[in-house]
Amino acid sequence: MINELIPEAKKWAGVKSIIEVKRERYFKVNKKQENEVQYYISSLPIDVKFIANAIRSHWEVENKAHWVLDVIYKEDASRIRRENAAENLAVIRRLALNLARLNPMKNSMRGKLRMAMWSDEIRHEIVFGQNQDKV
Repeated sequence: MINELIPEAKKWAGVKSIIEVKRERYFKVNKKQENEVQYYISSLPIDVKFIANAIRSHWEVENKAHWVLDVIYKEDASRIRRENAAENLAVIRRLALNLARLNPMKNSMRGKLRMAMWSDEIRHEIVFGQNQDKV
C-alpha cells in the first residue's frame, strides 16, 4: 500500500508507516493562526497512540533542550570551529542548562542563567544546589 501511495518508498528499507501530522498554533499577540503539516517515515507498524507519543517525546526534547540552547546560547549561530572547542563548549552549555533546570528557583531559564551570571551567590546555589551561606 505504501509503495502505491509513494513510489519512492520502495527505496527505504523497512518502511511500515508514513505519518502525517497537522499542527495548528494561535498567536494571542497578533491574533494570527499558523498551520503546518509534517510527514514522518517510520519502520514502526501503525499504532496511532504509540507513534503520537513518540512524536511528542521527540518535540519535548526539542523544546526543552535544543530550542533553549539556540535561543539562549545562540548555539546555531556560534562561529567556534577550532579543534574540539565547539564540542567542549556544547558540553559546558548543556551542563549549565541541566544545573539551572534542576534548581527549584522560580524563573525562566534565561532568567536563571542571567541571575547566575550576575550573582556569585546564585551561581553557587545553581552549581552546588545550596545557598552559599549554608556551606
